[in-house]
This record gives sequence, C-alpha cells and structure tokens, in this order.
Amino acid sequence: MPDIIKILDKEVTEKIAAGEVIEKPASVVKELVENSLDAGSSRVEIELRDGGRNKIKVIDNGSGMSPGDAMLSFTRHATSKIRGFEDLSRIVSMGFRGEALASISAVSRVELITKEAGKTLGRKVKVEGGKYIEHEETGCPEGTCISVEDLFFNVPARRKFLSSAKSEQAAINKVLLRMSLAYPEVFFSLSSDQKKIFSYAPVPNTISRVEQIYGKEVEGRLLEIEGNCNEASLRGLISHPSCTFANRSRIFMFVNRRFVKPVFLYKLIHDSFQKLIPSGRFPAVIIFLEISPELIDINIHPTKEDIRFSKEGIIFSLIRNTIKDRLNRDSGQTTIAYYNLPLRNEKIFNSGRTISYQEDLPDFHINIIKESPLEKEMKILHNYKGLINQTPDMEDPVIIGNFKNTYIIARTDKALLLIDQHVAHERINFEILKKHMSENTRPLSQTLLFPITIDFPPHEKTWLEEHLSLFSTIGYDIESFGENTFLLRGVPPGLEKINHEESFKDIVSKFSLSDRTVSLENMFNHIMATIACKASIKAGDELSIKEMEELIKKLFKTPDHCYCPHGRPVIISFSERDLAKLFKRE
Repeated sequence: MPDIIKILDKEVTEKIAAGEVIEKPASVVKELVENSLDAGSSRVEIELRDGGRNKIKVIDNGSGMSPGDAMLSFTRHATSKIRGFEDLSRIVSMGFRGEALASISAVSRVELITKEAGKTLGRKVKVEGGKYIEHEETGCPEGTCISVEDLFFNVPARRKFLSSAKSEQAAINKVLLRMSLAYPEVFFSLSSDQKKIFSYAPVPNTISRVEQIYGKEVEGRLLEIEGNCNEASLRGLISHPSCTFANRSRIFMFVNRRFVKPVFLYKLIHDSFQKLIPSGRFPAVIIFLEISPELIDINIHPTKEDIRFSKEGIIFSLIRNTIKDRLNRDSGQTTIAYYNLPLRNEKIFNSGRTISYQEDLPDFHINIIKESPLEKEMKILHNYKGLINQTPDMEDPVIIGNFKNTYIIARTDKALLLIDQHVAHERINFEILKKHMSENTRPLSQTLLFPITIDFPPHEKTWLEEHLSLFSTIGYDIESFGENTFLLRGVPPGLEKINHEESFKDIVSKFSLSDRTVSLENMFNHIMATIACKASIKAGDELSIKEMEELIKKLFKTPDHCYCPHGRPVIISFSERDLAKLFKRE
C-alpha cells in the first residue's frame, strides 16, 4: 500500500494557521487594535469599507516600529514579548504584532506604514498572501497605519461564508465597544464607507465611558464596586436594581484589561441579584479583575474569551461578595425600587374574615372570591412540584379566585384550572397582532402624539438600520435622526399602555446581541411575541372578576391557547383524579 500521509507545504499550513486566528473582519480589527493599545496609543481610528470585507484601516499614534521590526513583524512566531518558554506564563499585553500580522497577511493584502518617534522617515511594507511585494522608506506621521484589503481573497471557501456588510460591521462594533470600556483614556473612532459610526473622546474613568456609550439609560444609575484579596483586586460598576435590561448585552468582564466571557460569570451575577430584579431582566455589570498572569490560563479558548483560574473558589467569592456587599449598602433603595408593595390588611371577599400580613412577609397572599375549603388546597398546590400540564376541559370555566394577583383559579365540571394571567393575555395579544398583519396589505401603525427620540449603542444602531423594513412591516414608524439617534413616530396598534421607548429598546437589544442569522419569519414572530408581552397585563396586576372572566373568554377563543408565544404554559389543569392523587385518595 503506498504512503498516503503527506507533509503540507508552507503556503497551505500558513493559510490553515491564519484561519485559526482570523475568522472574520472583526477578528482582524481585534488583533490590530490590541496591537495599537500595546504600542501605547492614546488615539485609535478605524475605517471600514463594505463592513470590513473589502478594507480595514487602523491608524494609531503609538510608538511605531523600526524598519527592521516592520519587516520581521510579518514573519510567523516573530515577537518582542517572548524570549523563552517561561515568558508564556508572564505575558500581560494584549498580543504581539508578529503573530497577528503574519496570520492576517496570509489571507489578505496588507500595507503597513510606521514610524518611530523622533525619526525623519518611516517604513512602508506591502504583503499579499504572505509574500513580500514592496518595502521602502516613506514620509509619514509617528505611529502606525495598517490597511487590510480583500480579506480571504486567496481562500474563496472562507470568503463566501462572510456575512453581510451590516452584520460584519455590527460584530466589529461589539469588539470596539469592549475595548472602549477597557481603555476609557484612549480616543476611539469608527467610520464605515466614509460615514462616522461613533467617536469616543478620552474620559477620566469607566463610569464616564459607560455613560458616554449608553447615554441616559444608565446616567446616574450606576454603582461603583471595589474589592480585593491576596490573589487579585477587583473594581467596576453595577447598575442599580431599578435599572435592568432585556438581555446580558451590558455584562462585561475584563481580566488584566482583556475581555473574557467565562461561563461562571452569569451564575455569580444571578446569585448576587437574585430577588432584587424581576425574572428575565438583567443588570449592567462591568468587572475589571487584576491578577498575576501566572494564576490564569487564557489559552483554553481559541479567541481567549474564556479563562481558567488556578484558585477559582477565591476568585468566585471575591466577585460575588463584592457585588453583594455593594447591593447591601443600597438595600433600602433596592427594596422600594423593585418590590414597591404596599402592605395592608386584606379581606377575603364575602367571608367577613380579615388576614393580616407581617411586614417582613410581603410575598404570599391568596384572595378567595367566595367562602370555600379551597384555601387549604391551594396552599398545598403552591408547594407541589409535579404540576400536570394538559389540555383543560373546554367548558365555560367558573372563576373561583386568584393567587397573588398572578394566577387565576377557575373550575369546570371536570377540572381545576390555574391560569397565568400575564401569559394568557400575551397569547391573546399575539393572535391580535397576527390577525392585523394577515388582514392588511398595508402595515397598521398608530401615530404617536409626540415622537420619541431613542439613542442606541453603535452595535445596536447598526443592526437596527439593517432591519428597519422589518419593523415597518410590523407597524413601527421609525427613522434615523443622526448618529446613533432614531425618531419613533408610530407603533403597532393596541400598545397604548406600554412604555414605547423601553419596549422598542428591549426588542433591538435582544436581537442585536445574537451573532446568528435569524430568518425573517422567525424574527417577525419573535418581535410580535415581544410586543405582545410588553402590552400584556403583568403578574401582580389586580383584576376584577369581570376582567378575569373576559380574559378567560378571549383566551379560549384563540388557537394554541395552552401556551404563550414563547412556549411557556398558560394553563395548568388538574382533573378530579389528579387531585385525588395529591391528597392520597388513590
């Protein structure tokens, strides 16, 4: 049998190696800007063409490179940061030009222009597909300018999988957002196809940078945190529990100023904010951890976004305790801001009896509409974990009462029903929106009396621009109003009772966070479901008997009324036999 294993030639291996580092234009921007920051730059400007697919230019005012270093920087494994194996565990910089430029130039056309401080002339080097094309002296400002054109021109299989220009630009926006947060003292600007996307002037601290990026949605609502232990020190910001968001897009962690996305972080934040913010909402959290590089391993993930600590328990405790301590100091405001529950004596309707609640137990009460032994049964059901989901009996239900102004209690001749009033109304509103869309060739839109101006971070603004037509189809009348601001003039009908600005921002924030391409149909249904959710009555809203009856009547007329648009159950049904099992009668 002939030998079938072959040694790949250098050109092929370099393209493979480049593919491990360079996945898309955002990868190029990340590597180049990290190099600029390592060079001590106080000003970094990024210019894109076609979302970075055709051209990326990064200009900095850093230390620049000598003619010799400019040539060597395109050679694989050339670096100024490592002299021996032991140095690998002591690197605190973001990267090194030699590795990044070698990978980038292997799959693109690169021009490097650089000059050291105090020198008369700089150096220009051109490399295409890993091969030197030109190198000569040139006049240029101090610092470095790198242009990367035609990414993956020589790897067509990779190039065809690049996303749209808007999607690639949105990914670049996210990369630069993280770097802007980590380096508030540095000027950052981004332009795309000669249009300015953002420009962040240097500011003295992180809190100023966060307010610069996110504007009034966080202004005056951020709490500074600080903690330390023998192994590490921590500083950062958390939002007040009254300031929450639809997703985790405002949660960041940096270790030695490098952005990481460790899997444990969200669990720690959830534990810290538990019972302080509503379910399904998320705080803003920005954590900066300073730790000896010998105590971490950043090479467990290809993009270095995950990290391993040699003393995980200590680091976990530091993060959790620092956040909890800060929240405890603000606990008086927190309780009022979120719970806001007036404590009072409640009368059980038609019974003449009164239940008094202790002030430290505000979260358990039950209203019974008429005198009934069901009160004891419902307390048992409250603790029963094996709830049975099944299609309820379709006879007209009789309202018995409600539990915590959240779950409607009803009965038919054959079943006991628990109905979540919020998701029931959500299903009804979703079907109304779908009906409007199917019956009208022109999208319905309710014009607002006063248009609303809404600001978005750059990555959300880019995503929104790409999907304006979809929002128009649903019934939103929105237009660009300069830089990162949009003007909301109209909304889908039936949404009079919701906060239009908060609702629209939540929708954009949720979908812009995803790196995956979502089909128009799926996005359409998701957005309608989100609108339906925002327009629905909430858990805790007090309903009259008539309102509960009307809600149930409309619910049973809708298709798929057992589940909300997000897939959660609307109704939990207990047959007589189910109850008998619960009470050990069988």
